[in-house]
Formats: sequence, C-alpha cells, structure tokens
Amino acid sequence: MNQSRLVDTNELYKLIEDEFKDVCVYDVESSEAIDHFQRIVDLAHTVDAIKVVRCIDCQHHEEEEPGMIWCPIIKGSWVSEDFFCADGIRREDEETE
Repeated sequence: MNQSRLVDTNELYKLIEDEFKDVCVYDVESSEAIDHFQRIVDLAHTVDAIKVVRCIDCQHHEEEEPGMIWCPIIKGSWVSEDFFCADGIRREDEETE
C-alpha cells in the first residue's frame, strides 16, 4: 500500500493508547509499547499541506449555478464549486454545516 494520507497525529496517539488499553492490561510494559508506537508515528515522513476552503464554502462567492460558483476574487467569473484559492475564507452560516 503506497498511499500518502494526512493524519491528525494527536488523534492517532489517542487511538493507539485507547486501542492498546482495550486489548491488554495497562501496565509499565504496555505503557512502553504505546510510547514505542507513538515514536514510530513521530518518525513518519510529513507533507507540507494546509487546509483549504472550497469555493462552495467560501464567504466571497456570490451566486451559484449547478456545480459552479461566481467568484469576484480569484477570477471575477464562474469557477467550479470544488475549486479553491489562497484567499478563501470559510462562511460562518448554517449553509456550510
């Protein structure tokens, strides 16, 4: 399996600890095993990534057509609703929920 995925490492640490506690008695030895798995996670390669705001969820877009968004910022024209740019700001309304 040669696939890269973004992972929330804090959630992964918690998952390792929770799953380990479910399958064995929590003691010094299991604590060391949890630390070992968490060190393995720390050694994994990282990617340079940021969260993006898709045009469909951006506060800048003004109109919608099926699959398209009017964007006055990036192009001043219609863009695909799954497009994104560096100027995207997530809308804070019930439509994005």
